[in-house]
Amino acid sequence: MTANNLKRGLHRIFLTATIAWIFWCAVLPIRHRANFVDNLYTILVDEEHDCQTDTCKQEAREQEKSLFEDNSVSKWYREEWWVALLLAITVPLLVYGVLRAIIALALWVSRGFSDHGKKKPQPEG
Repeated sequence: MTANNLKRGLHRIFLTATIAWIFWCAVLPIRHRANFVDNLYTILVDEEHDCQTDTCKQEAREQEKSLFEDNSVSKWYREEWWVALLLAITVPLLVYGVLRAIIALALWVSRGFSDHGKKKPQPEG
């Protein structure tokens, strides 16, 4: 396998993984919201069994409404967009750099620690 084939394969894998990673970063707040809703439902069901008065139940409903408004997906995208952008850009670049270094090292070792195939600059004179 030549170095060009490895580079081409790495680029294809990198592009596919980057697209999947960006999609995951875009879906992250939605998944966070789903976990939040599940946890909130569990908490409120437990509180509902403890609440016997109407005022207690009304306070629980107001608290639920407040928590839902504070943890909306659109609010996360407005306030925490930079986190998703940072994750979407930084992680793929780091992975790409590490993979390129590993492939370069593997090719160098497979060539017997020599730089055959690379042109050395000719001294002038």
